Formats: sequence, structure tokens, C-alpha cells
Amino acid sequence: MKQLAAIVLPAGLHWQDQYTSLGSAGVVRTTLNGAAVVFGPSAQPRKITLVAGDNHGWFTPEQADALMALAAMSGPHVLHWQGNDFQVVFDHAQGAAVNLVPLYPNAPYLTGSLSLIEV
Repeated sequence: MKQLAAIVLPAGLHWQDQYTSLGSAGVVRTTLNGAAVVFGPSAQPRKITLVAGDNHGWFTPEQADALMALAAMSGPHVLHWQGNDFQVVFDHAQGAAVNLVPLYPNAPYLTGSLSLIEV
């Protein structure tokens, strides 16, 4: 099951960057005695992009309205994804965190993406 807070998400929704490296920025320096020391921030926050494409994971208008309302609230929210739970907030830093458009003009379903960050 795929669910964000109390909103059941489409079964065909795809987690686009699920297997992208989290990475961290840092510099490795060697001390006089040869030991490696890493300087830099801790790991970057994990981005979670959930995508509904033209042939999978469509949202209903009711789901879209509920997601828009949830995105306007402060988090964190629980993302339940196929048996795993993640604490997430909407990622508004790059623009709209909920970016959905009709599948075709006047369609009863929407495609697009949700941008989240694991906290």
C-alpha cells in the first residue's frame, strides 16, 4: 500500500529517485601520521519524487485536492510505501511540491509528481 498521511496514493505511482545515491559533500585530508580525516557536512537530505505517468499511477481530482491541502500544512507527514514508513515534508524549494495536470483536456485523472524530502 502507498499512503501519504491519510491519503491513499495510486497503486501505480512510481518512486523515481528511490535508488539514487544520497551522497554527502566532504573533503578527505591525511594527517601527519597518515590517518584519513573527513571534513564536511553530514549526508544530504533524501529527496523523494513520486511520479504518475501517462500510463501509470493516475491521481483522482479528490486525491489532488487532498494533496494540495496537505502540502499547505507544515509537516512532517508519514509516507507509507510498500511496508516501509518515512517521515517526509513537501519540498517547496524547487517550485510546486505538488505538480499535477489532467491526463488530457477534461480528463477525470491527473498525472505529474510530488516532491518530498525525508526528514
